[in-house]
Amino acid sequence: VSWCWDYTLDEFVGSIRSWLRNENLCPDDTFSWICFFCNNQYRIKDAASQVSPQELRSTFEHSLVQVGQMVIMLNDFFDPM
Repeated sequence: VSWCWDYTLDEFVGSIRSWLRNENLCPDDTFSWICFFCNNQYRIKDAASQVSPQELRSTFEHSLVQVGQMVIMLNDFFDPM
């Protein structure tokens, strides 16, 4: 799932629920890779981090390729953030 940090938790959860409903997917059988939980992009800014930006990029890129498809959340198409 690709999303914007400006969205509220309600918008995020509502979007996931709408996508599941529109795709006729069972929530109990559907798994999502959400970059926020799986790839801490803020580590790049952490001076104490032992992980280089190149390593984070490689991990992120590998994960996206393995996922196979992407869901992108858009709050307001006519007034993008």
